[in-house]
Amino acid sequence: VLDILFIVVLEMHSLGAAIASAISEFIGLGIACYALRSPLRAALNLGIKACLAMGISVSDFLRSNLNLFIRTIALLFSFSFFTAQSASHGEVVLAANTILLQLAFAAAYGMDGFAHAAEALVGSALKQRLRSEFILICRECARLSLYTALLASGGLLLCKPLILSGMTDLPTVTASASAFYLYLVAMPLVSVASYTLDGIFVGAMRTRSMQWAMLGCVFGIYLPTWYLLDPGWGNHAIWIALIAFNASRGISLAGIFAWEFSARRWQP
Repeated sequence: VLDILFIVVLEMHSLGAAIASAISEFIGLGIACYALRSPLRAALNLGIKACLAMGISVSDFLRSNLNLFIRTIALLFSFSFFTAQSASHGEVVLAANTILLQLAFAAAYGMDGFAHAAEALVGSALKQRLRSEFILICRECARLSLYTALLASGGLLLCKPLILSGMTDLPTVTASASAFYLYLVAMPLVSVASYTLDGIFVGAMRTRSMQWAMLGCVFGIYLPTWYLLDPGWGNHAIWIALIAFNASRGISLAGIFAWEFSARRWQP
């Protein structure tokens, strides 16, 4: 709503987008503080020292967040690299790829919802040392995420003309986006496993495994795939590399999941 107000109605362009984003972040913070008012009040009454003593150790918390930080930096690098390579093919391809990537992010929001649910639920199951409940939660979140991915891919495929016309009115950008649109349709299906498993691993505090899986996929799959295909495949190379990257993230995390949470290695 704020994007429409500042960019379209007030014609503030990029400045309007920045202002809308900043206001949205503060509104989100306000809503979060209001939703958490009771536990925040209780925490203030207990005191910081008492609250810290109730959870995991500060060193474990910082170590876990360091792993997440490195993992997130690698993920951001992959998207920045995608944008940089898109720009090397000209402004039209850059614009088309940016539109398609934003649509891919939008399709991911539904799957991310189940990943966030998995974070909280698997943490509770692990705390109670209930492996059967843990596996059930993982299975159900994966199933619902898959259904969401199928709906997203199906919707993107069926509504292609409507979506592209709503994103741009430039014929050259529309034509370029249309040429690579099938990669967008495939993205939810190849990415769904990685999104769900990310949530499970965060909830289970296995962030170190996430970090190494991400680094391995970026430098072992993503960049080599692009490097091998780029000379003759043009913009297809970066899309194929991104697809391979997301698929490999899901495959690698699935393998780690099967190993770390097997019955004989069960250590909540």
